[in-house]
Amino acid sequence: MKQINDKKGFTIIEVVLVLAIAGLIFMMVFLALPALQRSQRDTQRRNDIGIAGAAVTTFRTNNRGQAPAIVSCDGNGDGTFAGNGFCNYLNELSGDITLVQVIDFQAVPGDAADPTTTIRVMRRGVCPTIEGGEFTRAASNNQAAVFTTLESSNSIYCEDV
Repeated sequence: MKQINDKKGFTIIEVVLVLAIAGLIFMMVFLALPALQRSQRDTQRRNDIGIAGAAVTTFRTNNRGQAPAIVSCDGNGDGTFAGNGFCNYLNELSGDITLVQVIDFQAVPGDAADPTTTIRVMRRGVCPTIEGGEFTRAASNNQAAVFTTLESSNSIYCEDV
């Protein structure tokens, strides 16, 4: 008499293989997620540079072409800034900016406590023309360079305003 095996199911090798493939996919996603988050934060920083640059431009327009005075505008945690003068211009445009420091050309760009959350406006400064280059003095006292450090590449992102 012949026995027929009617048991249906997966073998242990098939189950282990499926679990190993699922583990590899999970590990790839887990490793890629921090890089994606850094990229998103860098995109936000670039947008914040544009906001701070617009505040500088508006300030100059309303103040006979003068650049903002040296000041530090601390965020209140609700999208607004404490202080007056240039800080008020940021309040009109502010996004998720934490701290904006207006510094003079002679100041060292890397002085901030946390360069990845600080936006700096360098009065009388011009952005470097090459990556890793140095800031130069502007021809006009009304010019400014707005910059921050990007997290993913640890490089300076800068715009002239």
